[in-house]
Amino acid sequence: MPKKCTAITKGLLHFDDFNYQLLKCDGKDWQAWSPSSGNDATNIGSCQQDWYEFDGRCYKPMDERLSWDESEDKCVKMFNGHLTSVRSVRQLQWLTEKMSNKGFWI
Repeated sequence: MPKKCTAITKGLLHFDDFNYQLLKCDGKDWQAWSPSSGNDATNIGSCQQDWYEFDGRCYKPMDERLSWDESEDKCVKMFNGHLTSVRSVRQLQWLTEKMSNKGFWI
């Protein structure tokens, strides 16, 4: 079960592996969510070494085990970026493939 859905967690996504669907916090409840096109990764043109490119955006996989909050904080401090928001089924499939079906934060 994901964190409690509150104003603080509004906009976060959670993958419910029991029902095999994405849920999005609306500020009060977790709602079934259908991705649309686009994504929120930082657009920095060509990606640096050890980064992956998808739809003109760059992604940096990290192996360190951290909480969602710690991971987001690290993205902001180290890369002036954020954890990605999945906006399409194609993007989710790409992320899952790149992460070799390991757990990851979005």
